[in-house]
Amino acid sequence: MTTNPTLIFNNFNTSKRLIIVTHGASEGIENTFIQNIIYKFTGEKVSVLAIQMPFKDRGENSSSGPELLEELEAVKQAIKLVNLSEYESIDFMGKSLGGIIFSKFLNNQDRSFQAKTSLTILGYIYGDVEINNYAGKLTVIQGEKDKYGSKEDIEKDLGNCISLDKNLVIVPNADHSYRNEHREPVYQDSVIDLLA
Repeated sequence: MTTNPTLIFNNFNTSKRLIIVTHGASEGIENTFIQNIIYKFTGEKVSVLAIQMPFKDRGENSSSGPELLEELEAVKQAIKLVNLSEYESIDFMGKSLGGIIFSKFLNNQDRSFQAKTSLTILGYIYGDVEINNYAGKLTVIQGEKDKYGSKEDIEKDLGNCISLDKNLVIVPNADHSYRNEHREPVYQDSVIDLLA
């Protein structure tokens, strides 16, 4: 297995902020939701690094396994290509599986690195996200009808997280992918508007 991820890097020399974004299990970085996140921040002249996990490049529909060893290595490889010292803040934004990957990565970083990061989880999967040792800013944006994590479950996890800056936003009537009952992605734009 290869750990070399496909990357999109839109760098602005004047940007002191870096957004690092990755996808969920079902679609890669080419999906409309992830592309619209990229467009939002590049339009604001914020540097963006989008990571497509190797399993997607191989045409597979699932990760390397529960430990996510290949995906964590892919994040490390992607970050090595960027001079992180150029940025005052590094914001990780992961959709579903991407949130799990970034949570596992950040949860094991030292406090000095965590201090300049934030983590936004777009579709929290209860039982798989690891945030207990994360001290950076944490935001979860969850659909009210998301079958992978209830408001109560997420609040329990947030209560066990050492971060002093954590926020849970519930999107009314939305599912895991911010769709309505007809599976139309009608809430995705409002979720992107919440990203700051």
